[in-house]
Amino acid sequence: MGKNVMAATVISGADGPTSVFIAGKGGKRKLSQRIRSAIYERKRKRVAEKIVANPHALNEVVEYIRDKYNAVEVCDESRSYLEERNSLKASLVLKHKPELLGDMREIERPKEYNEETMMAFMQQVDLQIKRAEAIPDETFPIDFHIYEIRFSDTVRVSISVENVWEILSVSYSGDKKMKGKMSQVSKDIYLYYGVTEEDIRNKSERYSGLVTTLST
Repeated sequence: MGKNVMAATVISGADGPTSVFIAGKGGKRKLSQRIRSAIYERKRKRVAEKIVANPHALNEVVEYIRDKYNAVEVCDESRSYLEERNSLKASLVLKHKPELLGDMREIERPKEYNEETMMAFMQQVDLQIKRAEAIPDETFPIDFHIYEIRFSDTVRVSISVENVWEILSVSYSGDKKMKGKMSQVSKDIYLYYGVTEEDIRNKSERYSGLVTTLST
């Protein structure tokens, strides 16, 4: 392959309806990247071996973060709330009820990947997301909440909870010096949420999310 060849991968996931990754030189990884990947996989394996069933319901998680960390709920009219809610709703519609999107149910992938075809593809993705966001809650119910643990005006841990589809997501942002503290809080929340025996047997998304969090 020539140096200008691009490799593109399209992935659907919980963080959004579609993510597009483009890698140069055919997507080959450097030796250092392969070593880091191998180390990470070994760490995941060690973490997975230690996980035992100790589940809690989402309402228990909310009580836990309020009591232990003084978490407060984000206003459901704030821009950050609406953006995250719409993004999650679009992702859930695509995953569980794509038929509600009508002729936007599927988007044809480009036969060739270049700037023009990728731009056209992403425009279609954007239209698909907007179609999903416009579906009435009566047709596709969603019960979404965001809670924040604030260490300062700029340092915070954000906990997203969706009760209908039972989704928990924790993220954090702020001063790099606080990264270790925020990471520990995030792991503590995921550990409290825990997993069931069935999650462990089936390697469910809940189980995979816990393993990933504890491995980072």
